[in-house]
Amino acid sequence: MSLRVTVWYNEYIQLRPSELPKLEDRIVATKTVDRPDLRLVEPSDTSEDGIAETAAAEAEGYLLYLDPRDLLGHRGNLRRDLGDLSELQASIAAEGVLQALTVIPESGDRFRVVAGHRRTAAASAALDAGEWNPAIAPTVPCLVRPDLAERPAEQIFAMLGENDHRTDLTVSERSKGYAQLAAFDIAPSEIARRASIKVEHVKAAIRLDVMDDEVKAKADAGHLTFDDILALEEFEDDPEVQQRIVAAAGTSWGVRHEMATERRKRNDKVRVAELKAELETAGVREVAKPKGWPYESKAVGVARLADAGGKPLDVEAVKTAEGFAAFIDTVGSPEVVYVCLDPEGMGYKRPNSSSYRSPEERKRASEKREADEQRMVALNVAASVRRKFIRETWGSAKAAKELLEEATRAAATYPYDLAARNTQDFLAVMAGGSLDNLATARLERLQRMLVCRWIAGQEEHITDVGRMGYEFTKRPHQAIAWFDRLTAKGYGLSPAEAQLYEKLTDRVAQIAVEAQQRAVAERDAQLRKAAEVGGGDSVVFMLWPVPDGDVVNWQLVAGDGEHIDELPGDDVAQVQQWAAGVLEKMEFEATQWVEKHDEASSTTYYVIEFEEDDGYADEPDAVDGETDGAGGEPDASLSEPV
Repeated sequence: MSLRVTVWYNEYIQLRPSELPKLEDRIVATKTVDRPDLRLVEPSDTSEDGIAETAAAEAEGYLLYLDPRDLLGHRGNLRRDLGDLSELQASIAAEGVLQALTVIPESGDRFRVVAGHRRTAAASAALDAGEWNPAIAPTVPCLVRPDLAERPAEQIFAMLGENDHRTDLTVSERSKGYAQLAAFDIAPSEIARRASIKVEHVKAAIRLDVMDDEVKAKADAGHLTFDDILALEEFEDDPEVQQRIVAAAGTSWGVRHEMATERRKRNDKVRVAELKAELETAGVREVAKPKGWPYESKAVGVARLADAGGKPLDVEAVKTAEGFAAFIDTVGSPEVVYVCLDPEGMGYKRPNSSSYRSPEERKRASEKREADEQRMVALNVAASVRRKFIRETWGSAKAAKELLEEATRAAATYPYDLAARNTQDFLAVMAGGSLDNLATARLERLQRMLVCRWIAGQEEHITDVGRMGYEFTKRPHQAIAWFDRLTAKGYGLSPAEAQLYEKLTDRVAQIAVEAQQRAVAERDAQLRKAAEVGGGDSVVFMLWPVPDGDVVNWQLVAGDGEHIDELPGDDVAQVQQWAAGVLEKMEFEATQWVEKHDEASSTTYYVIEFEEDDGYADEPDAVDGETDGAGGEPDASLSEPV
């Protein structure tokens, strides 16, 4: 058969014969093209076969060029905001619409847009503004899909598929589409298959669609993921908790930290209720946690008490007796602590660790302890989130290779970093299985285990620092470096972790000051020792290294402790040459520095000693004009010291 193809402003469009009369005035040329593989069905063909073929052709869709201003918007358009159309409008005004819109026929020869609302709006705006290129017909290509007209669910699928390949729909817009599909009784699994996403994400999106605008805004901003929305279902029975979690969604990590906190609170609440029931069943009196517990309180733990003979008390024997009680300690995992309310009154011996302090001291100590307990709880919660991130980042054998060099260096220089006494469970998860049978493991397995042990060691160090207090750690730089590595990979510190990081940074500065003070004290001690050895007829000078952060300052000091000058540097020979120059100006000729080593401080330093008359000698000069009888030589009597 032959197709009639029209040339319309140098563009080819393919029309159904029934549409040609409508556009006759716009056609500038015609052309016949042989297509023996096609058969055109005329509308006048009213035979049963002709009607069937016409319906089949329309069902497959056909192309029309239409004025974009005549098109109707879709009532269920997923986009709430078309966004900035300025660049798209300029492009369409110059080149026209190159990709056909998807439309469905409406009554009265009208058409409704299914996919292409932004292009429609941009094209309409360009025409209204008079910006349209006159060399291009003032129409847009439209793929007419009669097959979609009575299938609203397929229209939504078309919107989702079309928009995902252009300016992305927001999370809430996509959720609206999935919710509309679900309203047509389409299963989440089918939606997921058609949209090529996870079933869980479809379920999360449907849930998001019924949430308030604040939650949707957080999701659109990237602060809530579909996984986060699914996790919120855990707190569905407590809207206030959900609201607190969403309010914390400054980042997705903020949500996870807040969820972990709320989950811990919920689990602790359940566990406390169980322990209370157990105490009631056992007939044990329950009291509030004693004020000042455990060291400044009047009450003392039964496990720490002894009778007058020094024999420890049996908890099971006394827990229900008069004067004994129990409270539930919620620092860490909730647990029952049995106490004696008045040890002295009952004739028991209080442990030596108990001490009395003034009310003001007790108040300060109690406040600090409560703050430390809250900090530990927050750090424990943060650790659960942090270790999940670590598993996701380095939990595979391939990913673990990134840290192999660092772990190997630690094994060679500081093997204590590989200790993981209290993180064995975490180590097993990181290692991907049992820690046994390493004797016969292949090299790749051993390398992964080395990295996992190093990671577990870093985590154990963080835990120890948090438990004992940053002020006691001698290696704050190790914890700082680990936090820096995590954040560089995309981890977000919790408020408790950020506070610990700040305190560790302060500790680094404090250690540097302490090192300087020790170095000066050790230097002065060596000066005193050198003066004693040298006696009173010699002058001693010393070059002593004093650390100042990453720099070493070499101090030149005299035997009496006088600080003469200092020079930073790592080249000892250069420093000695500089010191010799300083001494030369003082009329001392430095020839040989003697290397010394202080065992107590593991410090290498340098000493030079001069006899009293080698410098600083205050010899009187001859009096001008006074000579002996030989002529020219000063009178010897004038050279004698007074």
